[in-house]
Amino acid sequence: MTHACHRFVTSVLIFGALGVIGCAAVQKPAELVRLETLTRDSQALDKAKRTAPKIFEEGKGYQALALAALEDDELDDCSTYADLAWVKLETALEQARTQEAEARLKSASLRLSAAQETRAKQQARLDNMQKGVGRLEKIQTLETQLGEVSQRPSSADQFLAQQDALFQQASALSGVEVKKDKRGIVVILRQLFARKKILLLPGMLPLLDKIGELANRFPSTTLMLEGYTDSRGRHTDNLTLSMSRAQSVMDYLVQRHELPLNRIKASGYGETRPVSDNATPSGRVRNQRIEILFLFR
Repeated sequence: MTHACHRFVTSVLIFGALGVIGCAAVQKPAELVRLETLTRDSQALDKAKRTAPKIFEEGKGYQALALAALEDDELDDCSTYADLAWVKLETALEQARTQEAEARLKSASLRLSAAQETRAKQQARLDNMQKGVGRLEKIQTLETQLGEVSQRPSSADQFLAQQDALFQQASALSGVEVKKDKRGIVVILRQLFARKKILLLPGMLPLLDKIGELANRFPSTTLMLEGYTDSRGRHTDNLTLSMSRAQSVMDYLVQRHELPLNRIKASGYGETRPVSDNATPSGRVRNQRIEILFLFR
């Protein structure tokens, strides 16, 4: 090999190594890291794919575009695609969670109906026995059995009773809005933060303490924290702000009231799902909120 050829090969190797080092130094955007965190739970993703296949596939498509942009060092495009993928996949996951909650509620209602039907049949049998003469022992036996069934609440009874109790106790708190929906009991909190800030206002901590005490009184519930903003600002900024605010509430409840991490989850949806008109100041205040969904397991 000539001296010139040797110098050429050496230069190619050096520049190739520098290219590898440069690629390795590329840092993933925060939006892509958040997307990777969302997609770690393979079982939840499988449920989301079955529940909302179209939205799920759109999300996976944006995820693929984000990864391709990362390989091409197009970090702005990577962030944008990762944000779109996160919104699509989180929507599919939320639909799967809603469907699962509806199935549990339907199952509980069916069990309650079956228990009520059983009681009605036993009562009818008891009425027929009372019409006969000389069947006193059988009547007494059926009365005893009916009393035992009536005194032993079914799991469906307990489920609905707990929901009602939580709703009543949450409604007694001042400064919150409480509603029932098909997923569970929703407690809505507003004005927890200064504008564009993620630190909790000190004056709102006593209210969060009451929420933590409520959660501890119902240990069979799972808490889903959902952050929302008004429509001012960029979509990506609003997503980040809403997620950070929900995370701040979650951190406080976990640290202050020792809620287990497997009982609580935080999500951010930005300006999506408004509950009021963003064109007015009062409407924007209503849209800036944290919704805490109590799910019964």
